Amino acid sequence: MNIEIRGVGFENKGAELMLRAILAHYSGRRDIRFVVSAYTGTYEQRARYGLYTRLAVPRLGLRGRMLPLVLHQSYRRRYGLVAPGEISAVLDASGYAFGDPWGEGPARGALRDFREARRHGARIALLPQAFGPFGDARLRHLYVQIKGTADLVYARDAVSYRHAVTCGGRSDHVSVAPDITHLVEGHLPEGRSLPPHSAAIVPNSMILKADRNRAATYFGMLRSVCDHLIRRGFTPILLLHEQREDRALVARIYEAGGRPLPTICEADPVVLKGILGTATLVFASRYHALVATLSQGVPAAAVGWAHKYDELFSDYGIPRLCLPLNSDRRRVNETLELLTDDDARRLLTKGIAERAEVNRRKVRRMWKEVDQLLFG
Repeated sequence: MNIEIRGVGFENKGAELMLRAILAHYSGRRDIRFVVSAYTGTYEQRARYGLYTRLAVPRLGLRGRMLPLVLHQSYRRRYGLVAPGEISAVLDASGYAFGDPWGEGPARGALRDFREARRHGARIALLPQAFGPFGDARLRHLYVQIKGTADLVYARDAVSYRHAVTCGGRSDHVSVAPDITHLVEGHLPEGRSLPPHSAAIVPNSMILKADRNRAATYFGMLRSVCDHLIRRGFTPILLLHEQREDRALVARIYEAGGRPLPTICEADPVVLKGILGTATLVFASRYHALVATLSQGVPAAAVGWAHKYDELFSDYGIPRLCLPLNSDRRRVNETLELLTDDDARRLLTKGIAERAEVNRRKVRRMWKEVDQLLFG
């Protein structure tokens, strides 16, 4: 059985962690080949996970669609290639690709792929992800068609669910489930744990993309956070959850803070999750870094750029710890006081750990529904 995985990647460690979550769920099955687009990472990255490559190159137009017809199946097998007609199911793990911030491009590409998969009888599931808003009428129309091609659609939160079901079209197959990376266990190689009283700081370049005029505000907030943590006896440590664009922020964070900080840039997302699990607390702007943190019972605060952050913290019962970017210093300090106080942090840890277990049960339930769709 050939299952295509869409929406995963390697530069963004959250996207790679979703890939790891899917592979881990099906690790006991030897009858499945996992297939990704030729544009998903490099050959070496795909080969490391044993991924096959879908033999379709949309950018080549008709010539790209003709490739499976001229390459015999035995040749395709020899080189790890799978024709679109050989794919039995599609699992979309885009995380957040369908909504006004992304425009029509991702939706058009997904609809093209889903329609082709449908022509060959493949089943389609959109794994838990954020949706919306759909203020753009053309984008909304595209999403309604995407939703119509899918057998199952999972929104990661209540706001995304509302966007998904109110945009039109049938919605009886849409439900809510937490992010699939809740089930991935972090791995910590010997000697990689953080020292006591460490606070991991995870930046996100997307905040600047959402509004470049906010750069000074964002870096000023990070400086305030680091200064407050140092005064309280904690060691702030930069941790990069994206390998390319977030790395470019490091020098600016050093400059804003007036000092260099210990910095971790780890290629393995499972190790990153393991490291986050050893932090005393985390202040992050990367969604999957926050899921990795909270799912291990570690208290965290966030500043984000989309509704998915507020919804994640509401789901964990700590909405006050998700800060707007324009928060004043008093609000930031109050949040950090809560996280750095030992008694308050113990109470937070207990509640977060309980919510994490509930979320893991919900993800397992979601996988049972997906497995029923794929295997009957």
